[in-house]
Amino acid sequence: MFATEGIGLEVLVVDGGSTDGTLDVVRRFSARLVVSPGSSIASARNLGIRESTGQYILFVDSDDRIVGGNLAKLIETLHGRIPPFVICAYNWVDHTGAFVEMKLPRKPDRLGDLLENPAGLISVVCKKEILLAIGGFVEEFSVAEDYDLWLRLFEREEGICFPFPIGDHRFHEGSATHSDLRRMIVFAMLASARASERRRVPIFVSLLVVAYWLIRLVLFPSFQLRGSPLGRRKAWAVLKGALSQVGRYRI
Repeated sequence: MFATEGIGLEVLVVDGGSTDGTLDVVRRFSARLVVSPGSSIASARNLGIRESTGQYILFVDSDDRIVGGNLAKLIETLHGRIPPFVICAYNWVDHTGAFVEMKLPRKPDRLGDLLENPAGLISVVCKKEILLAIGGFVEEFSVAEDYDLWLRLFEREEGICFPFPIGDHRFHEGSATHSDLRRMIVFAMLASARASERRRVPIFVSLLVVAYWLIRLVLFPSFQLRGSPLGRRKAWAVLKGALSQVGRYRI
């Protein structure tokens, strides 16, 4: 991110009590440090939203890396346009930094989004005022807080897609999302159920969606952290496709 030149960026580092020399790193670069008194990732993100001064916000975790050239290209694309948010492509890389695949952006889907997080944390650039208007991250969510936020955001606003990777997300065993997949699935199921209620999804579709998440909760641990993310997605492709098709007979 700091290699990106010619862009008016505000880099805000929210420190939740790290012991890895974060302050020393911040001092070496043109960044602003904010210490989060909260105990959750969601509360730290909300503090970052409130403390930021820019019009748009992009969340970057310690597992993420910004592709500077494409960030500049995105800002050029936004020139003269003020969409509520932009969904960008991003790369999945493994623990060594080797490329796994590029996740292309897709338009939000009223039912499909109930089965899978429609965007990565690093892939959404959103206006600060809108993040505040929808209440930010739910701080009771210890994981999957971004999934819950994107569901609420996509219900309220219509954004645009940016087909170039904004950055890299590193997939490894130590990350918060992947270290406890059962917990992640439970909170994702809760976010999906909340969205189903808000969207007034028919009861039979809601039950199918809940069944999908329960099946993942029961069976997914046997797959966790074995092989690549690609292998896990293939294991659920048929079920997800069937549920999506049922849901499209709508409503």
